[in-house]
Amino acid sequence: MFRYIDQIERRHPDAMVTVVMPDYVEAHVFDNLLHNQSTLALTTRLRERPNTVVVMVPLLAERARRLHESEAAHTASLE
Repeated sequence: MFRYIDQIERRHPDAMVTVVMPDYVEAHVFDNLLHNQSTLALTTRLRERPNTVVVMVPLLAERARRLHESEAAHTASLE
């Protein structure tokens, strides 16, 4: 992802880059702490970059799992 952002910045040095990141919301607080560690690390690095905006979008983890299962079932039915 960082290489891709670097490429955009080289092509458009005056542009703002917006990165949309999921913020997984789990049913239990402890699960939230475990689930979002990689997101936290990425957003920390991204926010240090000039001309980069990070947008966090809450995503209910259970809903994301159901969507993934539904998409997988749909893909399997097409094969």
